[in-house]
Amino acid sequence: MSILDDIGRFVFVSHPPVKADVLFIPGGSSPELMETAAALWHQGYAPAMIPSGKYSIKRGYFAGSRTKTDIYPGPYDTESAFMADVAQRCGVPAEAIWQEPEAVYTMQNAEFSRRITDARAVTVRTALICCKSFHARRVQMYYTLAFPAARLHVIPVDVHGITRQNWYTTDAGVSAVMGELRRIGEQFPGLITRFSLPENPL
Repeated sequence: MSILDDIGRFVFVSHPPVKADVLFIPGGSSPELMETAAALWHQGYAPAMIPSGKYSIKRGYFAGSRTKTDIYPGPYDTESAFMADVAQRCGVPAEAIWQEPEAVYTMQNAEFSRRITDARAVTVRTALICCKSFHARRVQMYYTLAFPAARLHVIPVDVHGITRQNWYTTDAGVSAVMGELRRIGEQFPGLITRFSLPENPL
């Protein structure tokens, strides 16, 4: 069991929320990510949020909300448009939602979000990232590269019934977590030298 626990600790990154300059939401089709971000916004943790994403590079289009389709029926052209609609339905005003509609994979979510903050002359010293819990480590990796001087707090959201406690009990959970480890193993070697930049304080 200790090996499974070690994998869980590595993949399922989690930090407490703190006051931040911005909320980041990497793309996806799970409204729970933005619902969590909206709740943090209402609690005053950050003044603005950046939902990022066009659609999955594998699929080539955005198929709509994975859950709660009665509440979020769409159609939506992009993940960011979907997330923005979720946010507004949760009471977040449009001016607090800075959409990034072009990213098609995680590295672009981070890099293109940096373009948004730079264009708005926002210095990100602290940020919250709402993402799928089994996606947390890879998200942290790429946003650290895009915002090397920022303190990043990952706020994980359990989706698809996959949690740190149960991921190894279902085929879907094993596939999701092992897929993340495989992608990190494939993608990290080419990025190692970039991590000589200032370390994330966490």
